[in-house]
Amino acid sequence: MLGIERNHPSHRTTIQQGRAAEFLALAILRKRGYTVFRSTGSDSLIHLIAWEDRHHPIFIRVKRARRPVSGAADVISRWPGEIEQLKNLPLAVGGAVQFWIYSGQQGWLFYEVLPGGLAEVMD
Repeated sequence: MLGIERNHPSHRTTIQQGRAAEFLALAILRKRGYTVFRSTGSDSLIHLIAWEDRHHPIFIRVKRARRPVSGAADVISRWPGEIEQLKNLPLAVGGAVQFWIYSGQQGWLFYEVLPGGLAEVMD
């Protein structure tokens, strides 16, 4: 493991930045009253699962973007494989899948993943 990190420092940095965004998202959810489970695998499709008492769970994928994001179409063009996988997740009735993006220039952007694409979720 150490050899991999030394040989690929940019990869390590990317993982650390992504993990930091996941913890920021986790803090937002907890502040809003959600119970949150965080996946520890860096290659997991779902990073967070959040729920409130008696409400259906939200499955969340968290990303960090260096460049500004200009809307749902831009998200789909940047991460097409991930969005497609998220669209195909089997969900119980009432469950939701969301794609959260942290951009240092814009802050947080939230999208709900729907069978036909993405819809922005207003904070």
